[in-house]
Amino acid sequence: MNTQLAFAFGMLAMVAITMLVVIVVGMVKVIRLANKLENLEQTIGREVELIHRNASDVERNFYSELNDTRRNFDNEVHETRKNSQKHTEDVHRRIDDEIRNIVEEIQNTRKHVDSRFDKFENKIMATTTTDVATTKKQLLKD
Repeated sequence: MNTQLAFAFGMLAMVAITMLVVIVVGMVKVIRLANKLENLEQTIGREVELIHRNASDVERNFYSELNDTRRNFDNEVHETRKNSQKHTEDVHRRIDDEIRNIVEEIQNTRKHVDSRFDKFENKIMATTTTDVATTKKQLLKD
């Protein structure tokens, strides 16, 4: 029985050693997988942080471009209003100039008509005076 007991203890020892080896190998694999998982989590964390940073940069650039666009638009509107106001002032100035020219033309025409009328009146007066003088001379002759 001694041999059978020794054989049984030997077999149990072999099974125990095999189990220990399997447990150690399993533990090593678990530790390696845990390290890989930790490294993967760190890599994912860095990538997520990089994505958030890039998203923040893109958002900042977007709002910066939007503000620049708004500023440019406001400047264009202001320039357009300024030019429109200047154009309106130019139109009003031209209208005022035209009105002045028309008033001057009317005054010049009145002066011209007055001078012609005066000349005509003088001719009539001269003719009348001559006619009166001629009539007087004829009356005196008769």
